[in-house]
Amino acid sequence: MTPEPKITTPFAPMGTGRRFAGRLVRDADLSAAINALCRRIGLRAAAFSARGTVNSATVGVFDPSQQVYVTHRDVRAMEISACRGTWDDGESPWNLYGQILLAAADGTLTGGRLFSETRVYEGEVELLELLEPAPRRRYDSDTGVAMWSFDTPF
Repeated sequence: MTPEPKITTPFAPMGTGRRFAGRLVRDADLSAAINALCRRIGLRAAAFSARGTVNSATVGVFDPSQQVYVTHRDVRAMEISACRGTWDDGESPWNLYGQILLAAADGTLTGGRLFSETRVYEGEVELLELLEPAPRRRYDSDTGVAMWSFDTPF
């Protein structure tokens, strides 16, 4: 008999609550705007998605050998082809974790982890409240990445 493959650990059920949608202010930093919106609403944790156009972006790709994100800045108009992530009300630098894919007018794509100094030209954001147990990101020394941690996994 083949043993069951290990899928994930920890893993926990999570309920969803309210949904919010709104427009982003021109020249706002995308991650700072999402952070501020979640705090203003009073969320403990949320999933988010965004659409629109940016004038500049800072994105990163994780380098496992150095256990750091290598970032680059791109200053040009680009369409947000996809942007999604999670947020929690913790004070760590990992409380907002998003991935973004951007398309330029010449057809090139760039993307990776969303970092500050991604400036919105026009856009919208959707927030989905994540209910108890609210996930928190904690630094994982094995990978060098902040991963979700649950107090009551199953």
